[in-house]
Amino acid sequence: MSTPIKDKGPSDMTLLSYPPPLKRLPESRVIEKAKKIFEYSKESFASLESGLQGKMIAIAIQHHPIGKLSDYLTPVAVSSALNQELSPKVHQQLLEIVLKRDSERHAVTLSVPELDEAHLNKELEGLKKELIACEKLVLKGSQITHLGFLKFLPNLKDLDVSDCRVLTSLSGVEHCPKLEVLNVSGSEITDLDALKGRKIKKLTVHSCGSLSDVSGIEHSGLEHLDLSDDLGLDTLEPVQSLTSLKVLKLQGLPRLSNIQQFTKLPELQTLDITNCDGVLKAEREMFSKTKPGVKIVG
Repeated sequence: MSTPIKDKGPSDMTLLSYPPPLKRLPESRVIEKAKKIFEYSKESFASLESGLQGKMIAIAIQHHPIGKLSDYLTPVAVSSALNQELSPKVHQQLLEIVLKRDSERHAVTLSVPELDEAHLNKELEGLKKELIACEKLVLKGSQITHLGFLKFLPNLKDLDVSDCRVLTSLSGVEHCPKLEVLNVSGSEITDLDALKGRKIKKLTVHSCGSLSDVSGIEHSGLEHLDLSDDLGLDTLEPVQSLTSLKVLKLQGLPRLSNIQQFTKLPELQTLDITNCDGVLKAEREMFSKTKPGVKIVG
């Protein structure tokens, strides 16, 4: 028996008058309507729930030339479709669409859990000319283990590889001399050695339980540093050398008790110690007396 599409509520279809709402149709009818996707205007299709858009695109692309579907290949629809069960050929076609479209805006965003180094390198190799000017890459939740693919992005300034659960190394950042913003939250990196000598200004590292060494950022030009939530750090001593640091976030570090060590930071403006239960009231008061101009959050 076919499975009905889950009803997400009336707001999903407020702009759709024709054809009938697909969300109340069984799977077989969804397939039938996807084959006749051109009955939908661009606006009415865009009003559908994102998961439904992705499902329809995944079906329609198997029955129509991809060039004729351009009005329906919105960022929402394509991203959702990439997370459907697709043949390798269709998956590659959609991935190429995302990369070509985003590279024109100098910013590429991909959220594809199945994406690994082999597929990513292949796609980027094919578009290396278009990607030379790319300045921002968002690659959340993919199956990459290192950053060697950055060789295709020499002008990258902003990289988000958060929730890449099997990422173990930052090797590859040396290919991006202009990199200023980096988010590696939710990864399995153990150190930040690859960042030595880099010009990173903003670094975000949340929930990296394997991270035990941050000496790679020592004496760097970091201005914004976020080391929060379930880190395996034994010491934050390297942070004391960050003479340009303005914002320091250390949320959810239960072992943190000494914040006096951060009074040595000449440019510090904000210290966020939310949920750092080891920092006693007296320690906070002493810090505030030493650094009255610094705002303590938490």
